[in-house]
Amino acid sequence: MVLTHLTGHHFTNEGYEMTDENTTHQSYQTITHYKVSLTIPDDETTQVIIKTKTAGLCFATSKEDALAQTKMGNQYSQETYTSYILGYVRDNLLTIDADDADLIYTKEPTIKLMTDDDIEGFQRQVLSANG
Repeated sequence: MVLTHLTGHHFTNEGYEMTDENTTHQSYQTITHYKVSLTIPDDETTQVIIKTKTAGLCFATSKEDALAQTKMGNQYSQETYTSYILGYVRDNLLTIDADDADLIYTKEPTIKLMTDDDIEGFQRQVLSANG
């Protein structure tokens, strides 16, 4: 079955080969992994990290050619992917239940003896942060 026919190129379902008189391209699946990290404005201590991946299709002459094409595309699409990923998370975040999230303690707790002045300052910080 012919999927697309362009002058000099022929795509078929059998391996998705593209051929002309000079070259043969094969289909390669591309999987690109992403990590978007951000700090919430006015809260320098909270960092959000989003890890995800995309799968794509590339027609190339070799695995190395497919990798080079993917890397070239990634150079010019970083801002677009960042915007898309943040939008996707923003649109879906409220549908996630806390029971479906994982909290991992990353360091040993820091323990510090507090003075009366420290306690008063801490209370002021908590009250001002929470309205």
